[in-house]
Amino acid sequence: MQATINRGLQAAQLLENEAFRDATGALAEQLMDRWRVSSDPNERERIWLSVNLLDQIKAKLVIVVNNGKLAKKELDELTTGRRPRFGLV
Repeated sequence: MQATINRGLQAAQLLENEAFRDATGALAEQLMDRWRVSSDPNERERIWLSVNLLDQIKAKLVIVVNNGKLAKKELDELTTGRRPRFGLV
């Protein structure tokens, strides 16, 4: 459970990292610029797949973050012996 929490924290740090955001944003922009000017359907398809893969990587990181948050909540409930009722703490 602690490993899931740690991975979630690491993924959150990565998603919040300015260098990572700048790099992925610049890459997406470059790919879309290439896609717009390309006339080769095969190249356009490869570029589009690359853009989608970048989005999938970020989405996977969000899932890891959320899994870490859930694991932390479960661990907190186990250590305190208290479960919130009806969404109240």
